[in-house]
Amino acid sequence: MPFNVLLLPLLGGFWWVSHWHPTRFKASRLSGHKLIFWSATAGVVLLAVSSVAVEILSRNWPIVEREFKELFPFSYFGTASGAFLLGMFGWWPINRLSDRYEWGWSKRNQEVKAVTDSGNHLEYLLMRAMSEQFQVQVTTFSRKVYVGYVTRTVDPAEDARYMKIIPSMSGFRRMDDLGIEYRTDYTGVLRQLADDEYLGHLGRNDFEVVIPISEIRSVSRWDPIAWERFETERPPDNPPAAEGMA
Repeated sequence: MPFNVLLLPLLGGFWWVSHWHPTRFKASRLSGHKLIFWSATAGVVLLAVSSVAVEILSRNWPIVEREFKELFPFSYFGTASGAFLLGMFGWWPINRLSDRYEWGWSKRNQEVKAVTDSGNHLEYLLMRAMSEQFQVQVTTFSRKVYVGYVTRTVDPAEDARYMKIIPSMSGFRRMDDLGIEYRTDYTGVLRQLADDEYLGHLGRNDFEVVIPISEIRSVSRWDPIAWERFETERPPDNPPAAEGMA
């Protein structure tokens, strides 16, 4: 098979590993020779599948093979083109089926696997917070503190740049002892949005706060019951310990 024709399976392999759920998250973090190796491996598999398909087609419908060779009189062009087309479009129905029936290859399962394998504890906590719907406490380098629900976490296939949160409370850490003072409570306003004549045009998502990952100093799970327990059992001479589960 001519070398230039092999470029088609290589391109198809690259597109496959970049879009198939079990490979796309890891492939997005690869570069250089590793990504080329992954693409070439996928291209070889696609080329083998295409060869079988072309052989079946030529045996059962020889007229199609003759017509194709008249249009494209190049050696092995049909097999290479088949591998390219499989790489470009073959992953789509597999992804759809796995997402619909929640197979092990589903996007959700592969996202969790990619985050777990990466060892990035921040990504794992944010993913858990979003799927299990518990609140987190976020402290930024400017000492601003937010408590709320994660609405947009990091994508394992992309560089982590920011997260989104719908706050239930916000405040700041004091300079002297780094204790937290909550100054704004959003919960009452968010519950009454639909009935408020002045805020009825707003929805919960309009209160989203976008926090760049580079500005985050710490993130922890926050539980209102645990926070109330800390407040109740705090000695009178101690400063407020509104730390949630930090």
